[in-house]
Amino acid sequence: MRPRHPILANVRTILLLLSLFYSWALFAQQDDAFTDIYDAGAAVQILEATQGDVVVAGGSVSIIKPVNGDVLAVGGAINISTDVGDDIRAAGGSVTLVGNIGDDAVVAGGNVVVDSATTIGGRAWLFGNTIHIEGIVEGELRAQAHRIILSGRVNGDVDLLANTIEIEPGAVIKGKLSYSAPKDAVIREGAIIEGEVSQSKFEINTNHANKQGNGFLGALMYYLSLTASAIVIVFIFPVRTLMATQQLEDTPFKSAGTGLVILLATPIVALMLLVSVLGMPLGFVLLGLYLSTLIIGFLIAVIWLGDLAFRKLGKQPDSSKLIRAASIAVGAALLMIIDVIPFVGGLVFFIISVMGIGGLVLFLYSAYLNRDNPSLPESSD
Repeated sequence: MRPRHPILANVRTILLLLSLFYSWALFAQQDDAFTDIYDAGAAVQILEATQGDVVVAGGSVSIIKPVNGDVLAVGGAINISTDVGDDIRAAGGSVTLVGNIGDDAVVAGGNVVVDSATTIGGRAWLFGNTIHIEGIVEGELRAQAHRIILSGRVNGDVDLLANTIEIEPGAVIKGKLSYSAPKDAVIREGAIIEGEVSQSKFEINTNHANKQGNGFLGALMYYLSLTASAIVIVFIFPVRTLMATQQLEDTPFKSAGTGLVILLATPIVALMLLVSVLGMPLGFVLLGLYLSTLIIGFLIAVIWLGDLAFRKLGKQPDSSKLIRAASIAVGAALLMIIDVIPFVGGLVFFIISVMGIGGLVLFLYSAYLNRDNPSLPESSD
């Protein structure tokens, strides 16, 4: 079931995320491709030092060796326990930061921990259910969560939005503290706040607030995971994704028809195989391929939509890593915005998704038919 999110009510958030991906891509463009690491899987571990950027997505993500550039991570559980030379952007069920971060940290998660051994050299923008800041933030701190616990040091201003805010003994805020909460923040004895403290109170309907908070966080994580997954796919398989999106571009109606057939017919065929003893293994294989095709086809649709938008602006989306990453971020944002347009949005979303599935299947079929054709370009994937 595809999620619906109040994206139109959070346009500023989308624009912020787009600018973050632009900046990431700008740094990535300046590095040699062989210094960067792109990886995806059920469990992803980065066990060697990296001179460039790290872009990863997985059920669990663990980065334990230094990264000289940026880190972009999406996963169920993310643990970054090493030094990162530049920015961190991460979204996951839980996110833990342990180490020195050269610049900004933008993190969204169910549970977010900035460990006492962590120093964030720039700004920290944190979103989650529970956020615990034990380390040092050199710049400003902005955080939104159900519960925020601050026991570390912030050398800039602090802006918090939460149901419960706790400033622990030993916490130091060198700048101003501004917070929004339904009750006074708990500022324990021994906490130091050098700047002005200001509060704006609001009443919370618990059920409504939880739904709104979960909706916003869900939308944020959905956008980050969608964009990061598409970026990973493109950088691991640059030639194949380019050819699949070109297939969709060349045959949009055929892609839509093929995608619709695949979407509706495959589960029926798989079910028929599963009810027979001999066909059961093949049925499970078919279901696995079906789910993989739906996911990758959807990502192809995101990439194609971003490419289309950039071509309308007179830019070639595959001309550089900067343009490629930015176009994917734009494509993901556009698709999510389309999804919440009243009446026609859901239909357009469905059609674009089906086109991506069909375009992928047509490309794979064409590649299979021409596998022995020497005139086809060699893949560098």
